[in-house]
Amino acid sequence: MKTAATLFLLLAVVAANAQSFPLLMHVRDELKSLRSIDGAAVGYAGIPGRFFLLYPYCLTYGDEETFSAFLKDESPVVAAIGALCLLDRFPQRGEEIMKRMKLDSRSVGVMPGGCLGMTMTLKTLFEKIEVDPDFIVPMKFQKKPNSTEPSRGAVH
Repeated sequence: MKTAATLFLLLAVVAANAQSFPLLMHVRDELKSLRSIDGAAVGYAGIPGRFFLLYPYCLTYGDEETFSAFLKDESPVVAAIGALCLLDRFPQRGEEIMKRMKLDSRSVGVMPGGCLGMTMTLKTLFEKIEVDPDFIVPMKFQKKPNSTEPSRGAVH
């Protein structure tokens, strides 16, 4: 009987830890392996970059807590996707997120599209994103210029 109770408690702890493990942590590892923030058409073949492909997955399956954890990550690539997801899904936090990213001097490779890439700070990247929210990835929830659809928020 004690063995069954011990086994039950052990399984309950394992199950609880698995359920409380933040969503998308496996994606964080993939993002950490990236050397650059790639857009929709990268290189000679013009194929979507891995950052670009992971963004909609993160946006769909992530939550505010996970995006906030990404934002605090040591990797500038992980921090960038956390900031983009927060800007897109939680536009009420736009001012806070932009202020934070404009103070970030970490450098990262950026390839928004085409064959040309550049190294820039996250500050510079988010200044470009402020002017053009779709600079790297298409913002799904942000109001587009000349859009007739109702706005769910805009980056300010």
